[in-house]
Amino acid sequence: MNKQAEITIDGERGARLRTCRKSIGLTQEHFAELGGVSLNTQNRYEAGALPSSDYLLKLGRHDIDWVWIMTGRPFSDTLPADASELVSAFISMPPEFQHALMIYVRAFHDALFRHGLPERKSAPEDGTSELGVKVD
Repeated sequence: MNKQAEITIDGERGARLRTCRKSIGLTQEHFAELGGVSLNTQNRYEAGALPSSDYLLKLGRHDIDWVWIMTGRPFSDTLPADASELVSAFISMPPEFQHALMIYVRAFHDALFRHGLPERKSAPEDGTSELGVKVD
């Protein structure tokens, strides 16, 4: 087996993908449709072939944990809770809303760093943020 094949074929990843598909009760054909691939490609992915990023992003838009499929670690374990919630909300939005939000986030980020980030303070004891917003 050549080195490229060793990198791209991963039976554990294929098994996680199959487990995920079966856990939501879909056939390979229906799961392939969610990911925008053919049944043959879905079969190859479940056999351990490396899925395309486009396929994984399409699965993510259906609340399928593609991070777990690829790594064996749930997505929720890879980010702080607030960041995980933000990413989940973003993924569930229609593409045109994602685009609009990214324009806003980039502008907000640029403004913050152009003027310097405010010094971070500890959270007030009354459970509000630095801006006076109640936080959980």
